[in-house]
Amino acid sequence: MGLATPRRFGNAVRRNRFRRLTREAFRSMQAVLGGVDVFVAPRRGLDAPTLEGIRRDLAEAPAKAFAPRPRGGGSRT
Repeated sequence: MGLATPRRFGNAVRRNRFRRLTREAFRSMQAVLGGVDVFVAPRRGLDAPTLEGIRRDLAEAPAKAFAPRPRGGGSRT
C-alpha cells in the first residue's frame, strides 16, 4: 500500500489521523483485497474520514480500477 497525504489536506494531526485510519482499514481488508497494490490519497472536500468509510472505499477500489472508462467525445483545449 502506498499512502500520500499532502499538506493541503490539513494540519499534521488531521494528516496523521487519516494515515492511521487508512493503515488500519488496509490491515483489516488485506484478505479481501488479495494481491492488489493500492495507492491511497485523500480527495479534496473530505470532511472527517472514518474507519468504516475508508474500508468501504478500499473494498470498491479494485472494481473501480478495472472498470472500463467511458470515452469522452469532447474537444481538447
